[in-house]
Amino acid sequence: MHMDRVSRVFSALADPVRRTILEELGAGPRGATKLGERYGISQPAISRHVRVLREAGLIRTHVQGRNRWCVLHAAGMKDAAAWVERYRVFWEGQLDALEEFVLGETDLRSEKSSGAPSRKRGRAVRLGRGGAGSRTTKGRRA
Repeated sequence: MHMDRVSRVFSALADPVRRTILEELGAGPRGATKLGERYGISQPAISRHVRVLREAGLIRTHVQGRNRWCVLHAAGMKDAAAWVERYRVFWEGQLDALEEFVLGETDLRSEKSSGAPSRKRGRAVRLGRGGAGSRTTKGRRA
């Protein structure tokens, strides 16, 4: 996987107008001129957006008569999707740990408010090793 291609995709997706153009192209091919009319954007500005999307591999263009047609090329997202997928396992694990921690805190609060004898609980999850907020073996902040 080539990082420059991934960077171009994320850069292209960073602009809300370009994301909207991609959504519109998801419904079918559109003329570049029509894309600009909908948003009140000048033709030169739309041309730049189309060029960025094309260079990122997210759309393909072709000329038919006097019109430049834009077609969604979803395969261009493949490298960016693979990059995101590599980190999904990490963030899902972090979200699971956060959920476990929050549910543990909620259980403690409901026990206190119900008058039930409270049990002292440790943290449900240790979110990091030696990072900010973690404690060393002597109880001092790392």
